[in-house]
Amino acid sequence: VNTSSSRFSEIFRNNSAAGELLKLAGFQYQHPNFVFNETGQINAESAQRTLDLVQEAQRNIDQTWSTRGDRPAAPAAAPAAAPAAAAAAA
Repeated sequence: VNTSSSRFSEIFRNNSAAGELLKLAGFQYQHPNFVFNETGQINAESAQRTLDLVQEAQRNIDQTWSTRGDRPAAPAAAPAAAPAAAAAAA
């Protein structure tokens, strides 16, 4: 995967999760590319484990999203105008 191409540059910017997934699957980073099987050794177990993790995440995406601890707080409601202030403005 050539990470300098316009198609992939944004996805792989700043040590992204996409790059980490490729590493888990057995790819090695050789600037600016991720190369699979450079050494001639095939580690199908790593690739299969990564596939399993991604598929599990896809199946459980709603549950994972709902249990995230870093969700932004709900926006505060705008204060209601006081009745006296509303009457004075009229």
